[in-house]
Amino acid sequence: MRAAHVRENLKTLDAFSDELASEVRARLRPELVEVIENAPRSAWLPLQHDIELSAKVAEVGGYEMCMQWCRSSLEATAQTPLLRGFFSAGLRLFGANPGHLLRLVQRGYPTIYRDAGSMTCEPLRDDAVRIRGHDLPRMLLDDKLYLEGIGESISIVPYLVKYEASSTLEVDGDQVSWVISWWKPKG
Repeated sequence: MRAAHVRENLKTLDAFSDELASEVRARLRPELVEVIENAPRSAWLPLQHDIELSAKVAEVGGYEMCMQWCRSSLEATAQTPLLRGFFSAGLRLFGANPGHLLRLVQRGYPTIYRDAGSMTCEPLRDDAVRIRGHDLPRMLLDDKLYLEGIGESISIVPYLVKYEASSTLEVDGDQVSWVISWWKPKG
């Protein structure tokens, strides 16, 4: 996993509360925090580092807090050089259309993940797409919390263009997909 994203994930904890960030850091192995904070942004870190970080966030803050953190983390990463170019190019090409912008997930995924399979995007309706994971590693397939977090992260794309969104995880054996739906907020 790209070090820049894992570092952004760790940094995003501070936006929730000093108490949450301190408690999660205290429960992580000190060497893990050191690796995340000191690796060059372009380096690749083991996926297990981010899985461990996510598990500690859920352990300390609960499931809902973990899902909020997943959305906030990808939102923060979308503002960094790692993903900003994808999002800017998508806006220029497609405008603020969530369905079209979500197609970029299949290109953005390998920017963050390495040796972790791939993703494709299929339109379902005017207000929903299915993102399919292909050849995902066993450590992902066996971690429902992390899979749900991926879906919550992806659901930030419509939010970035002023839509509300939801993610629904679908698992059938080793087949994993996320249905991302969006709608204009009321008011």
